[in-house]
Amino acid sequence: MLDAVRLWTPFHIATSRRRLLVLKLDHLGDFIIAVPAMRALRDHFPGDEITLVCGSWNKSLAESTGLFDTIVGYDFFPPNGSQRIGVTQPHSEFLTGTRGEYDIAVDLRVDGDTRFLLSHVNAKVRCGIGAEYEFPYLDIALPKPSRGRLLDAAKAQHAFSAGDFISNVLVSHPLHWETDFSRTDCCVIFGPYATLPIGAYQATFHFGASGLGLASSLCRIELDVANRTLPIATLRLGRRHLRTGSAILTFTNPDEHGAIEFRVSTHGRPAAGAFRFFGVTVESASSDLDIRSRQWSRLLHRGECVSLLVSLLAERTRPSGTRRTLTKRRTADDVLCEEVRAIVETPGAIFIAPISRSPIKDWPLPNYAALIRLILNQNNRVVLLGTDD
Repeated sequence: MLDAVRLWTPFHIATSRRRLLVLKLDHLGDFIIAVPAMRALRDHFPGDEITLVCGSWNKSLAESTGLFDTIVGYDFFPPNGSQRIGVTQPHSEFLTGTRGEYDIAVDLRVDGDTRFLLSHVNAKVRCGIGAEYEFPYLDIALPKPSRGRLLDAAKAQHAFSAGDFISNVLVSHPLHWETDFSRTDCCVIFGPYATLPIGAYQATFHFGASGLGLASSLCRIELDVANRTLPIATLRLGRRHLRTGSAILTFTNPDEHGAIEFRVSTHGRPAAGAFRFFGVTVESASSDLDIRSRQWSRLLHRGECVSLLVSLLAERTRPSGTRRTLTKRRTADDVLCEEVRAIVETPGAIFIAPISRSPIKDWPLPNYAALIRLILNQNNRVVLLGTDD
């Protein structure tokens, strides 16, 4: 009960002019998507001091918006968004750039990989997207929306890759999670908290075993499906499953609004080997499943998630109503800033970022070329986002 009161009671910040720290460490595409949310943040906190921490590649654009009092450059990710591993700034530089006390600290990134930085900030209120069990140090947390478009209308199936799941194992790869059983007697892989229409389903877990030998009956691997954390199907893996690399669980979803969770748990420790998890494929076992009206009904865009987070923060902290006009800073890169801002604010422009940080998300470039031709044939402007490479 005390936790519920703490979560739903608005925070009262006593200082007349509050200090806000905003983290937005993404690359250019996600930064542009979040600009409306940043403007809303300034509107909600017009008389307060806002410090932005962003990647050095976005610093000039951030300055040109005139929304922030102070901008700190910190490269949490490599400069090239297509690189998953590269030179990033040490954590100590983040601590130096964010030294001091803040009334509010908020991370505007949807993915949770930068969220831990908030735990190192001296702030009265910390705010971000994610579940309470993932980030217990958040005072205000917007639950990460579940995926709304789950089933293909023709095949009535959906595949969740390893990247859709959360894990507390130490070894990760773009295509799988891997555990050497250094952590055991716990749930090691879980997610993706998606919604499904009411009906019968079969879930196929895909995995691989390398030199894995189950030493005794006390050493086991279990799979289960849960709705709102309540198990609705459970299976213990046997040697046959390990040889084939897959296991099927059949289940019935009783609640279309409940978050479906697929879990892998380990108990005991095998004599040797490792276990890799690649993902889950879900297929409908209901012949009369009506999914047409649900295709996009609960799907939220990343920009909408960030805007909802800003609205929740404003609602919980009850900001003051005074308005203050900021003076735009002039920098050596003003010409570039104005050029970039003009492109960003081009009416009717369609922005395309053809290269991502994860190869599994990249579409073949010829497909992008064909798509761009179709867009240009309809007299629309196309803006390509990316690095010089």
